[in-house]
Amino acid sequence: MTTQTILLVEDDVIARKQQAKLMKSYGICEQADDGKQAVEAFKAGINSGNPYDLISLDLMMPVMDGFQALLTIRDLEREYNILPADGVKIILITSLGDENNIQEAFDEGCTAYVGRPVTAEKIAATLTKLGLL
Repeated sequence: MTTQTILLVEDDVIARKQQAKLMKSYGICEQADDGKQAVEAFKAGINSGNPYDLISLDLMMPVMDGFQALLTIRDLEREYNILPADGVKIILITSLGDENNIQEAFDEGCTAYVGRPVTAEKIAATLTKLGLL
């Protein structure tokens, strides 16, 4: 398995540290505090020739929420002529388990959904489903 480059986007420091601990065996983890930082990191990755393989994206964040970050990232991929099949895999992480939020996220280009609490088992199953393991 090649080393994955993962961006963890979470405004809660404790939750972000927990995710980093769960994800570190799957690749190199970088972190962002909000959606705006995530978009900036995503764009920097593309421009440097080292795009992210996976983004773990919290839904509820200050500055720019997960929905807006998701839309902006997908818009950037189109701008850079990245085909949907070659785009970054985005896992939405949230405690908002209602079907409307989940469906909206998938409609906007989310690749997978993991409800809180995030566990090692949920992460492994999701990464396997996405073909990243």
